[in-house]
Amino acid sequence: MWWTCSKGLWRERELNDIDIYVPDVNFQSVVDFGSAFIAYGPTHHLGAQWDLTYVKFNYQSQDIEVGSDKACKIFNHHQSKWITPVIDFQNYQRHNIFGVELRVMAKNDLLTYKKLLNRTIDIEAILAIEANP
Repeated sequence: MWWTCSKGLWRERELNDIDIYVPDVNFQSVVDFGSAFIAYGPTHHLGAQWDLTYVKFNYQSQDIEVGSDKACKIFNHHQSKWITPVIDFQNYQRHNIFGVELRVMAKNDLLTYKKLLNRTIDIEAILAIEANP
């Protein structure tokens, strides 16, 4: 598993949700493990920013979205086209989040990812992350 989390790592803001990518080979086992907490899905989603298969859990009032890396695409705002993001599960940093040590997307990968999406929330995150080396 690999988080795209930035809260508490390089910036502070209210935690909206937790986004996690997993290798497709592990996706169904994650769905099965959290089945009691499924709020939506698993389903294929095609929206303004993402084209992927994901499931949303709600655990203790916290939304946790888990997406499969299989055929995952994000919309590159700068080029106005869909691209396959580089999801390198071997390139991560370890962080203690909520008392659990987790693998989190490497800072440079997170910045690249957020720059491609280029939503207002991503721009805010980019500025805060870059301000906290």
